[in-house]
Amino acid sequence: MRKTLILILTLFAVFTTVDARSKKDQDRALIDKVAMWQIDHQTKVKHHDLAWTNGVLFRGMVEWADYTQDSRYYDFLMQIGKKHRWGFLKRLYHADDLVIAQMYIRMYEKYHDPVMIQPTIARVSLRKLVYGWGQKTGRSVGHGVMLYLWLLLSMDS
Repeated sequence: MRKTLILILTLFAVFTTVDARSKKDQDRALIDKVAMWQIDHQTKVKHHDLAWTNGVLFRGMVEWADYTQDSRYYDFLMQIGKKHRWGFLKRLYHADDLVIAQMYIRMYEKYHDPVMIQPTIARVSLRKLVYGWGQKTGRSVGHGVMLYLWLLLSMDS
C-alpha cells in the first residue's frame, strides 16, 4: 500500500511538472507571437513613436527582452532609440512624454552607452532646475514659464 501511494505521488509530481513546463512554453510562445506582431506592425501605429502609448509598449518590451534574452526585442528597441536619438517629444513639462525614458534607462543599464541616457538626464535635470527656481523665488512655475523655457530650448536645437 505504501509503495503504491509513493508511486502514485511520484507519477503525479512528474506529470504535474511536465504539464507546468508545457504551459510555460505555451505561454512564452504566445507572448513571443504577440510581441513580434507588435514589432511587425509598429509602422502602422497612429501615435508618434515617443507618445506615452508606445512608451508603455516599449517598457513592456524591454522587460520581455530581459526575460527572454532574445536579441530581436533589443534590436527593435535600439532602432527606436537611435531613430529618435534617445530623445523626447518637445513638451518639456508633460509627464506623459517621460515614460519613454523608462525604456532608455533599461537599455542604458544593458549596454552602458552614455548616449542612451544623456537626453534623459538633461530632461529631468532641466525640469528639476526650473521647479527649484520656482520654489526658491516663491514664484509659480506654471504653464507660461515652462512654455517660455521650452520655446527657448527648442530654438537652441
